[in-house]
Amino acid sequence: MSEAAQDSPHAVNSSTGGHEVRFVGTSMSPLFTSLDQLRIEPISFQEVHRGDILVFQHPSKPIQVVHRAVEVKDDYVRTRGDNLSAPDPYTLTELDQLHRVVGVARGGTLHSVLNGPKGFRYARRRHRILLLRRSIRRPLLLAVLGVHAIAPVLLQRILRKHLRVVDKQVNGTTTQLLLLGKRPVGKRATSRSEWELNPPFDKILSTTHLP
Repeated sequence: MSEAAQDSPHAVNSSTGGHEVRFVGTSMSPLFTSLDQLRIEPISFQEVHRGDILVFQHPSKPIQVVHRAVEVKDDYVRTRGDNLSAPDPYTLTELDQLHRVVGVARGGTLHSVLNGPKGFRYARRRHRILLLRRSIRRPLLLAVLGVHAIAPVLLQRILRKHLRVVDKQVNGTTTQLLLLGKRPVGKRATSRSEWELNPPFDKILSTTHLP
């Protein structure tokens, strides 16, 4: 068995006879999961239909790829992983040696997979879901970042309402203590204008707007 690069998201390990490969990665999730055993059969370039799941040699890496045909023309085939939002940056031609995935073995049972028009419709739905998730994820991320940006400001305002300053004599020198209830938040000498805050308040409060 020849070893393919394990760090590649679309790598497979070729098995003896060329009839089975072991899938590695997430590019075809959820249809295939990493280490699935795939049953494959040889297919000519002219037999490829849009929606077929193909196994082929990567054009620049010593690995094989398991991706679906999403565009089939007379002189080239374009592929994409079901779990990827963009097609592969290369195309297949009649010079490429191709196999088609016809099943996946799980629990001792060989399950059929969707090829052809049904497979393409499945992949198209999957692609739309990916685009929808991406369009939703960005606003959610911005909202979360906005909350994180606003939260410290709100927290400062709440804390400042409960802060009080107490003068304390230490060795004849007046020191001001900043208290939150009975808990010391920080201190400063009367000769200084900036507070020295105690952790974790030094990460929360801005000394600019303290009493």
